Amino acid sequence: MADTKSYGWAGKILRVNLTTGSITTEPTAPYEDYIGGMGLANKIIYDEVAPGTDPLSEDAKIVYAVGPLTATGVPLAGRTTVCFLSTFTTDYQVVDAHCGGMLGAKIKMAGYDAIIVEGKYDAGTTTLTVKATRADGTVFTAQKTLVNLGSGTWDKSY
Repeated sequence: MADTKSYGWAGKILRVNLTTGSITTEPTAPYEDYIGGMGLANKIIYDEVAPGTDPLSEDAKIVYAVGPLTATGVPLAGRTTVCFLSTFTTDYQVVDAHCGGMLGAKIKMAGYDAIIVEGKYDAGTTTLTVKATRADGTVFTAQKTLVNLGSGTWDKSY
């Protein structure tokens, strides 16, 4: 019988498509051989983003990933990897950044090993919706509508 234990992986990746507004999940299993959040994030970028893609284009992606030891209490295992295409290199190399704090633990406790953000928001009005479900089944929803005023300025009072 095959070993089906995850050994620290949550088993799911959250994919957020800003163009379509879809939010889907997919299994982590194809990426478990790539060690930790850094290996997971880099493999996703290498598999899904074509070489030479403009980092500011709709085809670029940002991946937030954590390793199997995140949120386990193991010392120094609470890092989060953020992987994306560099805007500072002429050939748009894949780079990653790392941060501490509770972000990684919260991603893992939400049941995910990575969050992939792809696509592009419409430049007009955007409604952001945050939905959280507590362990007892209580659902909290918050919405905020933002209006693009141009030049990167958003009117949040709309």
